[in-house]
Amino acid sequence: MLSDGKYRTISADPPWRPTLNAGHPSYKAGPQRRYRTLSVREISALPVPAAKQAHLWLWVVNQHVDWGYEVARAWGFEPWNMLTWAKPGLGVGRFQCNTEHVLVCRKGPRHGNPFGPTAGTWFNWPRGRHSEKPEEFYRLVQSVSPGPYLEMFARTRRSGWDAFGDEVEGSIDL
Repeated sequence: MLSDGKYRTISADPPWRPTLNAGHPSYKAGPQRRYRTLSVREISALPVPAAKQAHLWLWVVNQHVDWGYEVARAWGFEPWNMLTWAKPGLGVGRFQCNTEHVLVCRKGPRHGNPFGPTAGTWFNWPRGRHSEKPEEFYRLVQSVSPGPYLEMFARTRRSGWDAFGDEVEGSIDL
């Protein structure tokens, strides 16, 4: 954390509250069965301890990429690019979704706040547990964006990162 209590790079995988089929009795794959979800309004209202110049890596759901743009802007960031994680195998639902997307965003001017090279926008990383992001993602973030690092809605503790989330004993409170 910087001396002012702010972070230069934040990764966030918000617990989006689904709207598509969410009330249907056979909706088994919904995240609300696994953890507490939040509305876009609730996520947007969270205080985000970002430095004046910072990067945000915001995971979004396929059905509502627009929510990511809304949240990023509410948190003071401007979406810059989108990366796609191509997961091995097929997912669930009619489209058997096997991709996830992350909006790469910037806060503050470009000068003095560059992104490093990413080697593309499409990544074929291994799949883990439900909602778990691959270690390769975190290595990419650390190679492209400056620290200090914060993971919002973390599931596990990661060396070199502060954390916030219901599923991990975090090092910060929001």
